[in-house]
Amino acid sequence: EWCKYEWEQAEAAGIPIKCVIDMQRFPKDAVMSHIQEQVTHGHLLVHQWSEYTDRHRRECVHELVAFLKQNCEAPAEQQQQ
Repeated sequence: EWCKYEWEQAEAAGIPIKCVIDMQRFPKDAVMSHIQEQVTHGHLLVHQWSEYTDRHRRECVHELVAFLKQNCEAPAEQQQQ
């Protein structure tokens, strides 16, 4: 329930959401099916999901950093104020 509240608040505030799937513990197809069938938060599907595994954790972190820079950083003129 807490996740749903956070998703609703993020959507209402226009905050983009990037999902990270723990592929070693949960099959991506099962997670995707759950989201599509059980969760009414379509904005979770707007951005491509990142697939986390121990072997590729660094790549996943780099994807998240790029996502944050692209979607969450204030423009340079706002940072100087």
